[in-house]
Amino acid sequence: MSISGGVNKRQGGFSLIEVLIAVLILAIGLLGVAGVQYLSLKRTSDANLHSLATLQAQSIADTIRVTGAFNQSAVDGVISAELGPSAAVSASQDGDEWTVTLSWENQEGDENSAEARFRRR
Repeated sequence: MSISGGVNKRQGGFSLIEVLIAVLILAIGLLGVAGVQYLSLKRTSDANLHSLATLQAQSIADTIRVTGAFNQSAVDGVISAELGPSAAVSASQDGDEWTVTLSWENQEGDENSAEARFRRR
């Protein structure tokens, strides 16, 4: 009985090709995760701007409800500071119903808007 001390040449471990393929698969997976993270941050930013615009539209509506008038120059600076230079605000009256509309562009140039409607009696 002799015990061979050598290692079988067919059992040498992982080859370089196997390691490279595993690293490639891992890299593709990490790129996918990074892409999802980017979209998540973009959507969060868009949602934050929409929330700010909605709050501003409601605030302007409350001011109109109290004073009975819309002062464009008083709100333009605030709206531009919060929503960016492309932001615009408008208010229209149809009888006793008012509509306040804010519009702005996000970082990609997509047009967005928020609206508040109320009746002033």
